[in-house]
Amino acid sequence: MWICFSPRCASCVRDSLGFWPLKYSRSSLDIIQLRRFYATPLEARLACVHHIQLSKFYRNGSGKTFCTSQENQLEKSWWRFLKTLQQRNQVGDIDGVPLRKQARDVLASSHSLELSLEVENKRQELDQLLQEHQNNILDENLCRQLEALGNAILSHLETGKANQPVSAKKASEVGDSFSDSSFFQEKFIGKQPNVLWGSIHKSVLRSHPLYRPLPPPYLINIESCHDFRMLRQDSEEWKIARSFSQVSASTLWKILGFGESKASTLLGLPSSMKGHHHAVHAWKSLLNPSFEEVYDSVSKIRLEWGHSHEANCLLAFLEYMHSFQDIRMQEVGLFVLEKGQILPEWNICYEELPTISASPDALFRVRNVNGVWNPWQLCEAKSRCPFVPRVVSSSLDSSHEISSSEKISFSRKEDTMTHTHWAFLNFRPLEKLSPIYFAQMQLQMLCANIEEEGYLISYSVTKGSNVFQVARNNEWLGACLSFVREFYNRYGRKDSNVDPPDNFFWGHTGYQDFLQFTKELASQCTIWKHISHEDFSSCNFSQLSSAK
Repeated sequence: MWICFSPRCASCVRDSLGFWPLKYSRSSLDIIQLRRFYATPLEARLACVHHIQLSKFYRNGSGKTFCTSQENQLEKSWWRFLKTLQQRNQVGDIDGVPLRKQARDVLASSHSLELSLEVENKRQELDQLLQEHQNNILDENLCRQLEALGNAILSHLETGKANQPVSAKKASEVGDSFSDSSFFQEKFIGKQPNVLWGSIHKSVLRSHPLYRPLPPPYLINIESCHDFRMLRQDSEEWKIARSFSQVSASTLWKILGFGESKASTLLGLPSSMKGHHHAVHAWKSLLNPSFEEVYDSVSKIRLEWGHSHEANCLLAFLEYMHSFQDIRMQEVGLFVLEKGQILPEWNICYEELPTISASPDALFRVRNVNGVWNPWQLCEAKSRCPFVPRVVSSSLDSSHEISSSEKISFSRKEDTMTHTHWAFLNFRPLEKLSPIYFAQMQLQMLCANIEEEGYLISYSVTKGSNVFQVARNNEWLGACLSFVREFYNRYGRKDSNVDPPDNFFWGHTGYQDFLQFTKELASQCTIWKHISHEDFSSCNFSQLSSAK
């Protein structure tokens, strides 16, 4: 259902919800909340659905149909064909005549595109095979080739270049004086770390024959929060949906008080994860989900590095898993916790919880020896940033550099410490699973309905990857949600004027046992596999497209 962009229809949104949820600007896609509190999380979810519908309508041209050009129509046809092809592979239908006709139609309609030589040759080859194909049933090998070609053509339609190394947006932020190759060759641009060094663009992963990308947002019809899982995580629609979430998997540890002084000491967290300000940020997000935390320069570099190398991490895992078994990886969006996912033995009422969501990096499944696909599993990518600041004290000799451990004790003296240089360190991937990542994985599996286990991939751009296998633990999830409910009732309600004090959960019954339980479960998640850097030393488009 589309909502017209007009004051009259905005009034309909107001009447259906009982209040004005949002303020819309015709000159910008920025949408400002006028109401700080929603009466219930359900109101926030409804407002988010209307928000996305309205913003999509506005960006699609004030209500006009977006898919009018030939390329947009072709893109839509390819997405529909790939969806049909995937369903055919899942059910194993016996009649391939309609599917073969649909394949010939989309191949013929793609002849006018200015494709790369390799992709165009593949298109002509498959077109010839389909014309000569005498059997009604399309064999699995031909279906796989059609799917790989479709991903390559869709990548061409979306980016203009199937092998584009970095996004134009990121390139423009760095400057025009550097060529695309510099993003791979130079660790530093001027005095600043190059967060794109050694990275690949998300379009390369989406064009991989074993990776199932999500359709562009304008092809998704949002009817409920359940549809948020179809929104690409690099889309504006996903950002809007996530901004309405009061608790996410990545911020769960703050709600649970892991960063407080006593809890962080018990869990053995690094100094960068300690501090009461983490809980304050979680509290402000409960009161106003659109609240954005302000990061310092070091945290920004780490976040940008992690986002830039997510595709590297997933691609390394995908290629490694495919080396010994058949695998399919699926791109996913935002999973919102639903009522049916709360187990009865937890004794938790869904309406007592805030809006909870999770955005895992991908789902995957493998085919067993009997040819049957196993249930979906979850994977989360974590890339270690190799850039660390060298901190120099102005009160000391300018040549005296302070190490990272010394930096912590000086960092509160804002007038004496400045970041002057950055160092590049060849960090190895994580050897132990942090309790923070364990909590994140558990909530992701709950929201995404993963009943068995997930995999966390710790990636180093120079030292390979360590893969951790994390089993879902319903006992831990029940205790976790009880503390989320307690935090929400104490500090997140509309009528609450109390901010969380230091060590706010420490004296709560069962909290210290919960922390110890978390620490034990995280320590049991040892390294499942190590993927060496030599096993994944190349990631150019031609090699990916030829993967079988």
